[in-house]
Amino acid sequence: MQAQLIAILPRAGRLEHIAERAKEAMALVYGGCKVADVHGVLLVLSGGELAEGACTLVSSQVEGTYLEKADACMLLDEYTSLEAGFTTSIRSLMREERGLLSLTIASRHYLAAARDPAGATPMYYASTPLHLAVSTSPLLLELCGFRSYVSIPAGCCLAGDRAGEVIAPLASLLWCRGEGSAREVLRKLRLQLSHVERAAVMFSGGLDSSVLAAAMRDSGCSIELYTCAAKGSADEQAALEAAEALGLKLNLVELSEQAVEDTLPVVLAHTCKPTLMDASIAVPLHLASREASSKGFKLSALGQGADELFGGYARFVWRLRESGPRGALDSIEASILQLQRGFERDHATVSAAGLELSTPYASQMIAGEALSAPLAMRVSADGSRKLLLREVARALGLPESIAERAKKAAQYGSMSEKLVRKAAEKRGYKGAREAAYYLRALSEEAKLKLVRELTSLSRFSTLSTSRVLS
Repeated sequence: MQAQLIAILPRAGRLEHIAERAKEAMALVYGGCKVADVHGVLLVLSGGELAEGACTLVSSQVEGTYLEKADACMLLDEYTSLEAGFTTSIRSLMREERGLLSLTIASRHYLAAARDPAGATPMYYASTPLHLAVSTSPLLLELCGFRSYVSIPAGCCLAGDRAGEVIAPLASLLWCRGEGSAREVLRKLRLQLSHVERAAVMFSGGLDSSVLAAAMRDSGCSIELYTCAAKGSADEQAALEAAEALGLKLNLVELSEQAVEDTLPVVLAHTCKPTLMDASIAVPLHLASREASSKGFKLSALGQGADELFGGYARFVWRLRESGPRGALDSIEASILQLQRGFERDHATVSAAGLELSTPYASQMIAGEALSAPLAMRVSADGSRKLLLREVARALGLPESIAERAKKAAQYGSMSEKLVRKAAEKRGYKGAREAAYYLRALSEEAKLKLVRELTSLSRFSTLSTSRVLS
């Protein structure tokens, strides 16, 4: 279960105007919504359920199981009895390898939100003298009129009342530990996937997505592979070869100039990162997810996090050569702490296509195994990378052509960056720097269009929403 939400705590003045705007913004962007009014704290969500007393589980891809409703109610009771001091209970849950847990709680005159240790589920907040707002979507905050907002850091909890708010650390992937063996990585990956019944795997044919697809297949999950790439691209060829080796159905979505031009406004409106790199990653991901959604899939599985955890980037090798093991480890840890940035983009992109995002590599169990492996099993001065994950690939029976495949960034393998730059050049923006100006302008234009639609909705709509408390 994954929900889009916005929760608003009034600090001064009236809530009615912004409440209607929040409800209509949710309806406009994500479809229908459910609303709870908890002693004046507004909570609006789409795609999820409210536990009694207005505790919503934003993401409950908890490792091998789901967070029980009873656990949510226990957290709510703790929150109510201690008022904003329930972080101890959430910290305990997160440290018990229940790693992809994010939730929001509203009770009395308080509002709190906890984000999972990897940051796989985004959480943003906006604080003004009049309101404290929390949302999984930066677009919703902008549509509600908040001019500035901040991302809650991964593994942290925000708790606020009418006087102010605090952010407290709960858990970090860097604290996780395990045996550091390929056997344990594979065992825990299968455990992580054991509750997944059906999913669309976003597939490049590379090591990360192939290991993920093979593990899901062997766990009994019904899966199909989705690849969005330009004709003749490296990703297209790699995906065809790997899908055949895996014996899985591959759905190829052509990435054309027209498709890129049509999709850019959508992904730029939903994300808060209108950069060339982010747009080049988001466009093919959105198109593949949209195709999967049209086939009835509800879950989009990504191999994100594998490069950071298992040592997939060339810069790790460079740091090892220049600064030794400590430099390489520092570089890996810094990359892990930046995981949330990519997840914020990917969550928004996949959600805009109507799917839930699943990121199995980002679990605490898998992170513990990767971080406990010797550095030599992640990067080597001879240029070798992700040796531990390559062992996992062999344990799954994947051919050497997949197990030893070199990394190629998604924006280059799919040729999406080339097509995004072409779209900018057609409008007179040449070069990477000018392309960035074009994307920022296009992002603002797309959001203004949504604001106009929301204004029209507010003026003419007869939208009615009932208050739901369970």
